[in-house]
Amino acid sequence: MIHQIHFKSVFWFTSILHLAFPLYAQTVPESVVRQDTVWQGEMEIREPVSVMGVTVRVAPGTTIRFKGQQGAASPPAVFLNSTAGNEPRLMLEGTADRPIIVETPEDLPPGMICTTRGSHGTLIAQHVVFRRLGGSTSGNADALDLQLSAVGNELRLIDCRFENCGPVRMDFLGPTAAAEIKRCDFADTQGDTALLLGGSGSGEKTVTDNIADAGFRLDCPDLLLRDNVLVGPAAAISVPTLTKEGIRLDRNYVHCTYKRDEGRYALKCDTPHAELTRNVLIGGTYVVAAAPRTVRDNVLIGVAGLEAKVVMQEIKIAVPKLEATTHALITGLANEASIQNNLLLGPTHAALSISGPDKAPRIEHNLFDGWDAARRAVHFNLLARGAVGAELKNNVFTRYQRAPVFDQAGLQGTMAEASDNLFAGFTGPIYENIKGVDDLASSDRRIETFGQLRLAAPLTTQAALDAEERLLRREIGVADVHALWLAAYRPMDNSPLRGKKASIGPSTGDSQ
Repeated sequence: MIHQIHFKSVFWFTSILHLAFPLYAQTVPESVVRQDTVWQGEMEIREPVSVMGVTVRVAPGTTIRFKGQQGAASPPAVFLNSTAGNEPRLMLEGTADRPIIVETPEDLPPGMICTTRGSHGTLIAQHVVFRRLGGSTSGNADALDLQLSAVGNELRLIDCRFENCGPVRMDFLGPTAAAEIKRCDFADTQGDTALLLGGSGSGEKTVTDNIADAGFRLDCPDLLLRDNVLVGPAAAISVPTLTKEGIRLDRNYVHCTYKRDEGRYALKCDTPHAELTRNVLIGGTYVVAAAPRTVRDNVLIGVAGLEAKVVMQEIKIAVPKLEATTHALITGLANEASIQNNLLLGPTHAALSISGPDKAPRIEHNLFDGWDAARRAVHFNLLARGAVGAELKNNVFTRYQRAPVFDQAGLQGTMAEASDNLFAGFTGPIYENIKGVDDLASSDRRIETFGQLRLAAPLTTQAALDAEERLLRREIGVADVHALWLAAYRPMDNSPLRGKKASIGPSTGDSQ
């Protein structure tokens, strides 16, 4: 009797617990999910799981583990499927102290989360660690691959971390599909690209305060990219399409650390409509391989010591290692580009390389400093044929090895106007092979040495270069590094720059 009473008490107590804390899902979810549900605890994805127009909510502290078998017909995945009138939603709602883990164990086919062909859906992920999803060597190349096209579709990735993952790919097709990607880290990325955003959808998309060791490819309109840090051999921002509008690339830090002279870049923006403002961009064969019309308040820095590519066919002799510098800080200008208030610094063949299609660029209020390691500041190359019509006004040029402004073709109409520029430390010609411009243009000035510029800290730019590690640890922000470069080039009270008509180099305003 005593044992019977004890058994009934345990059964009653257990029933009460189940009522208070219902078991919403099995450890292994159903292959087709047709009702709203909650996943919690240890979840194993052993085969493809389809979420059919319903909401799956993942509780804090949950681990989702893809455990597909080697040699299976397809790697494991969670598919979001639209149904008639219903949108699938995957809500990964972790917290700072109880993050959600989504991972694939080593030696198993990497999993992924995606929408099926023709479907669309919503993904909300906060405080989630994604580990070993996607990758170029798996059947699932992307870690996340979603299409957002229906009214109400949205993407939010906040405080997430992607480790050893393939790209995060999102396509926006709907007029209201929105995205927020904020404070995420991308580490040990598989391949050259961490984030791919595409489509023609005009919903607002913001990508802010993320850190990545690979590139961001942005092929969609109505996008704000701000305060992101990209450092690594594949670090780059790419905007490939000519027709996208509403793109702002503001206050990002990109350091392309690739050591070979093979065409890499920190930024390439083929759409003329974008705005490139307040960024710090370093390294690559080109720092900016293609530029939009608006390039303002940026710090652009070339590098030396790139390993030059040597092609020696069928000649078995020892070839000494050749080194190269960045070819250009800016090249491939959009027509009628405005290059204003930038710091253009460091080793390069030419800080600004201008070719034939680059019509009527305005180059104003910039500071060009070659650090005694650069050849030219402004170079009109052999492709610059016809009336380029450049305006060069109110700039400062210093520490270049050759004449700072050079026209390789020597054609009439290259320069529409040159005036009010200041040249420090040049003893030879200033304008070389420029038709219609003598040694000094109207109202230009020349001073004897770099030191006479009287900048606040001309030899302490190392402090700005050394800030990168603190930036990667999130101890400081991109605005702080940008400010360090401005401080190094701030004119002192007795500097001749104080007498110029307008400010030189990036402004200190923090417009939103």
